[in-house]
Amino acid sequence: MAIAGVAGGFVSSTATVLTMADRAKADPTRTASAASAAIMSNVGTVIQLAVVVGSLSRRLLEHMAIPLIVAGVITVLAGFLASWRSYVTPGEDSPISEKHPFKPATVLQFVALLAAVMLVIAIIRSHLGNASLPWMMVLSGLADVHAAAAAVAQAAATHQIDMGRAMFCVAIAVVVNGIWKCAVAFVRGDHAYGFRVALALLCINGGFGFTIWLGA
Repeated sequence: MAIAGVAGGFVSSTATVLTMADRAKADPTRTASAASAAIMSNVGTVIQLAVVVGSLSRRLLEHMAIPLIVAGVITVLAGFLASWRSYVTPGEDSPISEKHPFKPATVLQFVALLAAVMLVIAIIRSHLGNASLPWMMVLSGLADVHAAAAAVAQAAATHQIDMGRAMFCVAIAVVVNGIWKCAVAFVRGDHAYGFRVALALLCINGGFGFTIWLGA
């Protein structure tokens, strides 16, 4: 389940949280393992975030290296603690999805979303200025945190914003995306599932945001 959660995170962490919520609701005995898989999907989010940011602004990635590592470590620890028994007890869990993270159609959808969000943010920023970028992160973070981060990294790479503001904007997108995942977990799953996922995301986003603040 944990490995499937990580793989699902490369497709969509939010979709993985939703899928695991449905599984936990259908079979309450698997609430802990489903929550663990949902939490572990954030490993995929962190890795993709590093790849997207690094491909557009290596300097921004260097500034965000420690926050990303902290978020990744907390994710793994939280995923293990959410269902430590499932790691030592054999189970019959099936994959969470038949989707493969690297199917061409999935890659094209991801690239299309990145391009669309980056274009919209660039248009809005050209009219309202860089001061509007943090607010754009709130909206784009709901759609896809990687697209939001890509727009920020592009702006940082072209020296339209400084590293401090860029890191702050990425943190906003990550936190908003985490809040959205919490809402999905509580609405689609039971309270036990929602509590486990929300507590883990609070720790993950808190660690990420705190280290961003220290480095800004």
